Amino acid sequence: MVNFSYFLKIGKKYQVALVFFTILLISITLASAKQIFAADKFSVSYDVIYNVEENNNTQVTQNVRLTNQTRNFYATEYTLSIGSTKIKDVSASDNGGNIAPEVSTKENSTDIKLKFNDKVIGQGRVLNFKLVYIVEDAAIKNGLIWEVNVPKLASTGDIDTYNLKIRIPKNFGDLHYISPEPKGKADSDKTEYLFDKDQLAKSGVVAAFGPYQVFDFELKYHLGNDSLFSTFSDIALPPDTETQQVYFSQIDPLPEKFFTDDDGNYMAKYKVNRGEKLNITVKGSVRIIGNDKYFNAKKWTRSELNQYLKPDKYWESNDPTIVAKAKELKTPEAIYNYVATTLKYGYERVKDPNLERMGALTALNNPDQAICMEYTDLFITLSRAAGIPARELDGFAYTENKKLRPTTIGGKENSDVLHAWPQYYDFEKSRWVSIDPTWGSTTGGIDYFHKLDTNHFVFAIKGISSNQPHPAGSYKIDPSNQGDVKVTFAGKDPNGEPKLEISVKNTEVPAGFSTNVEVDVKNNGPKALQNAKLNITTQALELLNEKSIEIGNVLPYENKIITLKLRTKDLFLNKVDPLYLEVKGTDGRNPISSAVLKPIQIKPFLIYGFFPWLGLFALAVMAFAGLLILYNKLKKSSTSNPTS
Repeated sequence: MVNFSYFLKIGKKYQVALVFFTILLISITLASAKQIFAADKFSVSYDVIYNVEENNNTQVTQNVRLTNQTRNFYATEYTLSIGSTKIKDVSASDNGGNIAPEVSTKENSTDIKLKFNDKVIGQGRVLNFKLVYIVEDAAIKNGLIWEVNVPKLASTGDIDTYNLKIRIPKNFGDLHYISPEPKGKADSDKTEYLFDKDQLAKSGVVAAFGPYQVFDFELKYHLGNDSLFSTFSDIALPPDTETQQVYFSQIDPLPEKFFTDDDGNYMAKYKVNRGEKLNITVKGSVRIIGNDKYFNAKKWTRSELNQYLKPDKYWESNDPTIVAKAKELKTPEAIYNYVATTLKYGYERVKDPNLERMGALTALNNPDQAICMEYTDLFITLSRAAGIPARELDGFAYTENKKLRPTTIGGKENSDVLHAWPQYYDFEKSRWVSIDPTWGSTTGGIDYFHKLDTNHFVFAIKGISSNQPHPAGSYKIDPSNQGDVKVTFAGKDPNGEPKLEISVKNTEVPAGFSTNVEVDVKNNGPKALQNAKLNITTQALELLNEKSIEIGNVLPYENKIITLKLRTKDLFLNKVDPLYLEVKGTDGRNPISSAVLKPIQIKPFLIYGFFPWLGLFALAVMAFAGLLILYNKLKKSSTSNPTS
């Protein structure tokens, strides 16, 4: 018996399927018959078509050419094992006519067994047979995206040729991403993508069609304070990144303060009173694109990126073993391949209720016990040791098969359904690139390096620290806090953009004095304004600040206060001076700006309330005192020097 095998990923269950030929080789010499177990007795060529239909069904047609390399042996049967139970309408034939397939369903797989009619005996003789079946979930529409997946070949040593054609209905929309790049493309009634053996030996085909993915979310955070005094606690809200845009419809209650940390996390600061339990609900939508596309992103400086090269707890990038391995691997892709093939997912370890995070070095010494956190930690650590900035993303990853695409984080964050995956900084592209070595490992080689799907939703970014901030789903104060992460596919595109309200708190200034004027920039929209600047134009008023002030991100529901220093040189100026204020930024895709003209009343020094008069009175007193002192000196001088 000879097994020709490769991995196949089909459909909604995303099962790994081992496809194998069971070829019984029988001697037909006159003396005796015997079984031969040798892989070199036959060569195999494939022409495979995945014909995707609009009703979610995919008809798979395998045209197989089996060439006998011997004089005395022949193949009797073929067995295909598919990791899905949604197989139907199976038919087969060979040179001798139709074959009645034997179909058996197991717990998570379907076996199709064919017994050949034709016995092709003799060197160079060919057995042609066809197998046709429908997979109900090879192509899936999740939200706004159609996803199509095709198998990787685990072994190509016994395969002469393997030609694959994937036929996609044109109304699936524009190609969002595909990996690997097809060898060819053709247009007929459908769009056809062509691949060969060399491509499928390296990875399976992953493709997505449609503009982007949209999720609706509801996240709950629980804060408690058992101390004797009021405290402040920060929570991480889902941030905007290079591949996701977040729209907030509710943050209840609103925090004391919003801010963006050095990693780019959107943070909310809450005051928690003594003995208080505070429950926070955050709702909204997120738009996600593949990592070969990207939204407008921050420009990172070298000094900022150097922070992502430092060792930290769980990221022992200065350890000699790590350093030596990093020098050997050198590139992000080599590190990804090493991590994905060296570590093995610890499915039994996941069952431990006290699951704790190992860190990179411990994971390297225990490669069979890794979960997504260890895959992430090891990639980050090796990358940093190789001089490649790297960091961690925590959040939600949509999966229908937790064995094939597991999502479990250890340590304090082992609570809701969370996942971890890394990013590295690509200097050539000048941006962060997300990958998933965990799923690259557990799917048997699906490419999660060159193309990351649209099902990874970031809750928190960790780079400056390997511990902070915690993602949504891990803010618990008692066992009843469960189900804090609800993420569902959305059927429509989120709407809204930053809506800016610009106001000035004090609009009267005294002439001749430096005065602080507070500008309040409020975002009433569901979307953050990113990389914002405040531009100021004045006429009579002299601006002591810069004319353009960086104000960073303005989050939904946030008030950002900017203090301007203004003055006039003329003490007696009395006029209304226009103060022109313009805020400019981006929503991640498009430039956003808002401007107002605020009249500032400049009042003469002498009539500007009580304090100017008090100042004049003080000056008069000082002048009178000076004159009095001068008078006394003159009087004394005249007394001591009388005239004769």
